[in-house]
Amino acid sequence: MNDPRGEIRTHVPLLLLIGTLYFAEGLPYGVVSELLPLYLRAHGVPLAEIGFLGTIGLAWTLKFLWAPLVDGLGSYAMWVRGSLLAVAGSMAAIGISGAAGSPFFWAAATLLAFASATQDVAIDAIAVARSNPANVGLVNSVRIATYRAAIIVAGGGLSAIAGYWGWHAAFMAGSALAIVSLISTAWLRHERAPRATLSPLPSLRRWLARPDMATILSVSLLYKLGDSMLAHMIKPFWVDSGYGVAEIGTATTVIGIGCTIVGAIAGGIWVIRRGLGRALVEVGVLQLASNATYAIAAATGAERGAMYTASVVENLAGGMGTAAFLSYLMTSCDKEDAATEFALLTALMGLSRSLAGTSSGILAQSLGFVAFFWMTMALGVPGLVAAMRAKRSLTYASSLTNM
Repeated sequence: MNDPRGEIRTHVPLLLLIGTLYFAEGLPYGVVSELLPLYLRAHGVPLAEIGFLGTIGLAWTLKFLWAPLVDGLGSYAMWVRGSLLAVAGSMAAIGISGAAGSPFFWAAATLLAFASATQDVAIDAIAVARSNPANVGLVNSVRIATYRAAIIVAGGGLSAIAGYWGWHAAFMAGSALAIVSLISTAWLRHERAPRATLSPLPSLRRWLARPDMATILSVSLLYKLGDSMLAHMIKPFWVDSGYGVAEIGTATTVIGIGCTIVGAIAGGIWVIRRGLGRALVEVGVLQLASNATYAIAAATGAERGAMYTASVVENLAGGMGTAAFLSYLMTSCDKEDAATEFALLTALMGLSRSLAGTSSGILAQSLGFVAFFWMTMALGVPGLVAAMRAKRSLTYASSLTNM
């Protein structure tokens, strides 16, 4: 087995780069998903209009459409810096205007979302290009931890600033953080995207013709399906069990995100120690089994001890699963077309998450929470089977490399 401490020391410069980039990536996403709904409602914007944030959020799902531009035009560093400038400018514009819900606000929010999604494409491509089987677990541990930390800063830190000093100060602070992130990319070298054509079709056809492509697509769609189905109903379950909003926020968001970060770090170390194929299956089993904690909590009266145990265990296992899952997706991409291919795989993951969310409420209402939580475990089985197939493919590829 590899020594995780030695691996970490070896890759410190890379991990610092990844941490910087993924904090920059998580910040605008947190602003759109966590801060803007609060901002709009605090200014009396109708709920129906606030729902349009979901429409501009499609930028993260559809980013694969312009990912070939990022792969073929200029350098990844150029795209990151240009996107961060747009992120900083759009947040400053929202703060200066103070026109919540106005056409100007929606234009700035749309620019923020599209700049953020474009930045995601370039940053993910850099991460894929810099990753290899020896460091991919650590890369994704740091990636998840710093991305989640940025969401906490955006959703919690900036809203706290708004509470003390007003919304103008909150958005200007967010803009300043984006500028700091931009300055911190000064040491990012100008990596040029190797592909010379903007058309994704030739390379996409070649990539889709890989013998293991069916397995890659299956893992992308199914590995997190049961976990995603459960996640959409966790907070409604806490509410229906009689817990207050403040306690729910503490248990599911503060403790939950903290445990996810710890789980992601543990998952990255597990990938180093066990190898990607075995880790993908083993943490997949943990991820699936963790859903049982909510089923048990629901069946035993949703007592506080059982509820907190479920929150801790589910988030730890989910963080481990996400680290292994993203490591697998990264290793499945060709480095020369990393932006396009990784954007496509994460779009499939997003589609799976959206479908799970759409049907979760209907199923929970018709089955009841106990049966629903057990059912999410059953939904996780196909993803585990896909992970086993991926393990065999990775083992076979490794044997060919070592011949």
